[in-house]
Amino acid sequence: MNNIPEIQIIDNININEAKAFELDNGIKVFAIDAGSQDIMRTDFIFKAGVWQQEKFFQASFTNSLLREGTKNYTASEISSKFDFMGTFFGSDIDKHAATISFYSLHKFYEQSLELVEDIIKNPIFTEHEFAIKKQQRIQKFKVAKQKVESLSSDKYFELLFGTSHPYGKKSELEDFEKIAVSDLINFHKRFYHSDNVYILMAGKNPEKFIPMLNLKFGKTDWKATENVPDRHFAIEQAAAGEYLVKKDDAKQSAIRAGMILKPESTQDFFSLLMLNMIYGGYFGSRLMQNLREDKGYTYGISSVVREEKEATLFLIHTNVGVEYTKNSIQEIKKELEILVNEKIDEEELDMAKRQMLGDILTLFDGPFAQIDAFQYLYDLNKDYSYYLSLIKAIQEFTPEALLETAKKYLQSKNLRIAIAGNFVD
Repeated sequence: MNNIPEIQIIDNININEAKAFELDNGIKVFAIDAGSQDIMRTDFIFKAGVWQQEKFFQASFTNSLLREGTKNYTASEISSKFDFMGTFFGSDIDKHAATISFYSLHKFYEQSLELVEDIIKNPIFTEHEFAIKKQQRIQKFKVAKQKVESLSSDKYFELLFGTSHPYGKKSELEDFEKIAVSDLINFHKRFYHSDNVYILMAGKNPEKFIPMLNLKFGKTDWKATENVPDRHFAIEQAAAGEYLVKKDDAKQSAIRAGMILKPESTQDFFSLLMLNMIYGGYFGSRLMQNLREDKGYTYGISSVVREEKEATLFLIHTNVGVEYTKNSIQEIKKELEILVNEKIDEEELDMAKRQMLGDILTLFDGPFAQIDAFQYLYDLNKDYSYYLSLIKAIQEFTPEALLETAKKYLQSKNLRIAIAGNFVD
């Protein structure tokens, strides 16, 4: 006879905290020592995202072209060297940061680091490689602009932030003709330097690689050459309501709805996370039960409460058949109104608590997840007590307290709803 193990309630977690180091030139390094394999991930995080660019695509083209040739190696030579060592190299940008990452075996770490140093410090940005990359991006851009998902997402952020804010600005095809190689060279010079970066490491025994990092990146030869002031932008929200980006040939409508939240306390923010979990934050949520399981309007619908540097966002997203567009919006509003007007059942709350606590555990599953969890804290000026406080708050949530928070922040009349597709009466 099998013995079924008891369900354990998470009441605490043991966090493997990142250890802080500093290179000779002041660059901060944060390292997670974990894992059993001789593999190391290293991330260079530059404050060089969309927020810093003066032209559309300036940040992304600069970041993506770094590995397409340096003063010492061609793009083909770079790829061959990484392939030989089994090193994975990646780059990415978001609203506020540009990231250069590589995963390396311990025995090839020093050689990989030498190559990454050349990529970061000595890119050459040739006209040939830029033309190839630009043409690829134009094709992807044209395809994306035909998709209702892209159209609704662009409109949603425009509604929340306005057309002058980096979160809400929308690029057009003609913007590709306004960007030149000289813009990338200038962006790299202004933002890819030792005064504008921090480094993350995760894997087995990262401390032994700190001297190598210091040798390659701890000098003053790549300091800033000019003082670049911080940029500030006003948020200009559109009025609440429904906004249609019409696409007559669409078979589906993409719906993006939400609002900017302004939690007055950390406790309110934690409560909003729990309310979101119940509303649309996991497979058993109310939105999924209603629009997918009960009515069959969609294959999937979800919501998220997301903390950005400039705002806390509440976002609902789904794709539905055009014939279900109006009804889906009605049900999205109806479920939000129920959340605001009726207490959550204890059994439903208990299920959501377990889901949320389980999600927190996954944040610390392995060294790479652990360094990602640290980065979230670091970028938003938090410390590890955040996660411990969240666990405590989850355990103490009550239907009465959550109802009060819902009434305060989640009124359906405040939704901005972007629909790309069509309505069918």
